[in-house]
Parts: sequence; C-alpha cells; structure tokens
Amino acid sequence: MRYNLIAMYKKQLGASMINTFENKLTIQFKKDYDVEYINIELLENEIEDFFYVISKEYVLIKNETMEEFDPKKVGMSLEYHLGNLDKEQEVRLRETIEKMDFIEGYTIVLTKLEKEDEEKIEVEISKLDSLFQRMDEIIKIKNGIESLKDLSFRKGIEKYNELTQQFSDYKGKIEKDIISLRMADLKKEVRSINDTILEYSKVLNKEIKFNVEGLNINIDKLIFSKIKKHIVDLLFNSLIFGIEIKQERQIYEKELNGNLYLNFRQEFNEIIMEIGDDGRGIDTEYIYMRAIKAGLLKLDKNYTEEEILATIFHPEMASTNEIEENKERDLSITIFYNIIKSLNGDIKLETEINKFTKYTVRIPIDFIVSEGQIVLINSKYFVIPKELIIRELEVEQSRITYHFQTNFYRHHAKEYPIIMIPNYIIGETEETYLQSKKVLMLNINNVEYVIFVDSIESIEEMLIRKIEDNSKLYEIFLGNVLLNNESTALVFNMKKIVEMMLGGNDGK
Repeated sequence: MRYNLIAMYKKQLGASMINTFENKLTIQFKKDYDVEYINIELLENEIEDFFYVISKEYVLIKNETMEEFDPKKVGMSLEYHLGNLDKEQEVRLRETIEKMDFIEGYTIVLTKLEKEDEEKIEVEISKLDSLFQRMDEIIKIKNGIESLKDLSFRKGIEKYNELTQQFSDYKGKIEKDIISLRMADLKKEVRSINDTILEYSKVLNKEIKFNVEGLNINIDKLIFSKIKKHIVDLLFNSLIFGIEIKQERQIYEKELNGNLYLNFRQEFNEIIMEIGDDGRGIDTEYIYMRAIKAGLLKLDKNYTEEEILATIFHPEMASTNEIEENKERDLSITIFYNIIKSLNGDIKLETEINKFTKYTVRIPIDFIVSEGQIVLINSKYFVIPKELIIRELEVEQSRITYHFQTNFYRHHAKEYPIIMIPNYIIGETEETYLQSKKVLMLNINNVEYVIFVDSIESIEEMLIRKIEDNSKLYEIFLGNVLLNNESTALVFNMKKIVEMMLGGNDGK
C-alpha cells in the first residue's frame, strides 16, 4: 500500500518532478499466442497502478517480413519508461511479469534523462502583450521627439521636458513588466501543492490543515523551479512520517487535525522559507547514533543539538537506514540540501519530540524588487531599504554625543548609535558628515540606529541589481539601481555597515 501511494503521488506531480534517471522496460510477448488470449489490460493495470509510468508505447517487431505477419498473433512488444525503482519494486515487477504466461521475457535498462534547460521559464502571453504595449508607447515618444524640429524654441523645450518625463515613466513600467516575467506566481504554485497534499492526506486517513503564509513576496521562477519538487517532498515526508493519526494525537492532547506549514518571507536580499509540521518530531538521540554509525560524529566528543541534526543532510546517513523507503526519504533531504547550497543558501532543521519539525531555508537573491528611500549624502544618491526606516528627524547638533568610541544622537532622553558611513564611500570627513541636515531612525536587527543625510528624496519601487565587483569598495552595498530621474544610486547594506561598526572597522 505504501509504495502504491508513493507511485500515485509521483504520478500526480507529473514528469517535471521526477528524478534524473528512468527505467526503460521492454516486454516481449510469445509469438505463438493468439491476440485474443493475451490479457493486455491486466498487464497494463498491474504496471500502471503500482509503478510511476512516464510513457508507454507498443513497438512493432523489426525485421518481420510480410510472409511472417499474422494478424491473429502478437507482432509487437510493449515498452514502458518508468521512474526510479527500488528493490521491493523490482521484485514486484518480476513477480508481475513471471505470472503471465503470454510473456516471453523482458529487459530493464537504466538511462539518464536529458537535462532540461534550467534557464527556461514559462511566460504568460498577457504579460508579453503588456510589454509590447509599452514598446508602442516608446515609439510614440520617439515620434514626438522627431516632431520637435517643427516647433518654436520655447514650445520645443516644453515638449521635450514633457516627453522626457514620459520616457522615464515608461522605462520604469517596462522594467516592472520584464521583472514580472521572471517572478513565480506563488499563489498558483502553492495551490497545486495544496491540492496534491490534501488528496494524499485522505489516502493516509489523516486530516490536516495546510497553513500557508507570505505568498505576496517576489521569488524568481528559476529558483522556485529548482526547489518546488523538494518542498513537496518535505511536506510529503511530514504527512507520512510526521503527522500522527487521530488516536495518537489525542494521547498527546493535540488538536485532531494535523498541521503542515509552508511560509515564505523576504528579508531584503534573502528569501526565507519555513516548511514543517506539528507532528511526532525527530528523535535527536536516534539521529546521533546513526551519525556515529555513518562516521559523521565521534563518541568521545560533545555536540549541540543543532550540530547533530545537521548530519541528517549528509548522504552517508541514508546508508544507516535499513528500510528502503526511509533511505529514499533521507536521500531526498540530501538532494534538497545540495540544491540549496548550489544556490548559495542554507538550510537548518529544528525539532522537538511530539511537538514539531521545521526546516528553515535561506536563499540569497541576485536582484530585488523593493521600495527604497532615496537620500543625498555629499551630493551623491544612495538608497536605504524602506522597511528599515522608523521615522525622520531634524538634526540638532547639541544632541550629538560621543562616548565609548561611538557617536550617539539623543532623542526623547534616549541615545541612538549613529551609523558612520566610511569616508572612502561618501568622500567627506566625519565632522562634515555630522553637519548633515536630516536624520533617519532605522531598525536594524531589532536595534535602533540613526543615519545622517543631507536631504531625503522620494520613495520608489525599484529593481536592485547585484554588484558583480567583490572588492572592499562595494562590500557595504546590496546592489545598484537606476532611478526614475535616470541617475544611478547604490543601495546600502545596513546590516553589513553595523557589523563593521561593531567590529571596530569604520572604514577610516
């Protein structure tokens, strides 16, 4: 029953979620059997109900002459392409075929699937239409600029300024349209995951609630296409191994419905996902003993719970599992871990027996669509992430204090550390910087700071691109942006600047 369920589950997810290998199964029928005595339907049902079938085809026998052809006899073989087979499935397949006396023999060949182009993404036609409309509007502006030669100087200047503003507006709109092509529709994606999970919870006779949060964030389709299958695998593992049946949940005084969680959030340049359940939890002592057996930990050393649980991501752990199905589960977790690492991300496991299991995944993103506050410092444009800003204050020089080798700004009887931007970035001394006219109060890692600026400009929704230069000059920036006024600006990485301050490196 368990493998029936897994086969059904994989079939539901579709060919896009299978592994990189397949099994080509070729079945030869006995030539002396009449077609009417061959129970093809029984054979097909046995295979298609139990195994994950990618494709099926009847293949004519080669080199058969017209003289040899007999319409009453079988003149073809049956060819299946199946997903990965474990040992139990291989035994089941052999038993299925051997009990059917109209089969001459069969072969299984393991082949590697062609790798799909990872750079391809699906694009909705409506979004392309919107982009084409923007291009039409740009052409109209171009035609307007060409017509300026027929206007007087004064009217020409006015028209030129108007067209320039229109161009800036449409540039921003086109940029947003292009970005929207790259963004995954999380609501649609999670809806399909939800349908699959709920369907198989019924098969397992487990009533669950699928809790989802954060579907309004922007996540690159290329990233999500790489991790979607593995998100489903973790949820499916939670459903099978984590969520208890009703009677068991009653014993631990839990609500009868189990809870699965899939939460998304964005912390500026990182996508964070939490995947988990409120089920049995994982026995850390059991993981510890398996890690010892796998040679990942040593008996004579002490380890934190986090270090012990981190061993679950190693491929060696699968070898310590004697149950094939559990090996498949362990390997799926290892594959997910490796994919997250390939995206320069990280994954952490937390658990408590009879309480919960939670995977927290953090993936950095190369470009960000976010609102930013534009500021001027020493006549240069910079951007501060809007979500960090608490309030705006006027500068009063008498409120600036200095002690513990740090500058502070006093406001309502409380002192706030002043963020000192390195002078090699802003091109002015500390004394000049502290003569600025405006102060922004920021919340960084739940601590309040202030930053001095010459002026506070507009807030814009912007595309922030990663800076490829890894030199020290750019280490305090999240990326750069093209503003609506055609100027470029660097986006401060406030967390990095604070780290440098606390580490005693102020860039002098």
